[in-house]
Amino acid sequence: SHDLRTPLASIVGASSTLIEEGQNLPVETQRDLLRSISSESERLHRLVSNLLEMTRLQSGAVKIRKELQ
Repeated sequence: SHDLRTPLASIVGASSTLIEEGQNLPVETQRDLLRSISSESERLHRLVSNLLEMTRLQSGAVKIRKELQ
């Protein structure tokens, strides 16, 4: 749960700062917050995708084909 909460907390914090104080922040700070939202959103997306894949593997919905290489 920690791995999911960390990017979510960053997204919520950065977006709420932009909403509440965005007009008072320097443009570069605004860009940094937007970059943080973007990168943490991508991170959260990867984590959720991996969790869904693991769930499919564990449920047997995906069949693994082994081949000699």
